[in-house]
Amino acid sequence: MTPGISGKARKLLKSAGLRLTGPRLAILSVLLEVAGPVTHEQITAKLAAGAPNKVTIYRVLESFVE
Repeated sequence: MTPGISGKARKLLKSAGLRLTGPRLAILSVLLEVAGPVTHEQITAKLAAGAPNKVTIYRVLESFVE
């Protein structure tokens, strides 16, 4: 995760009124780095070894949709 992407992710989460949690920052950073749609598996593959579990990723994605 690049510093510019991380900063942009933090600003987006704050502007949306969402708490700045590790999983949210990590997942949003992955989404900001890709050029198009990605699957759950692709997000998991791009996250580090300590990636959140499958349910957490789905919940974070759902919170982004809301």
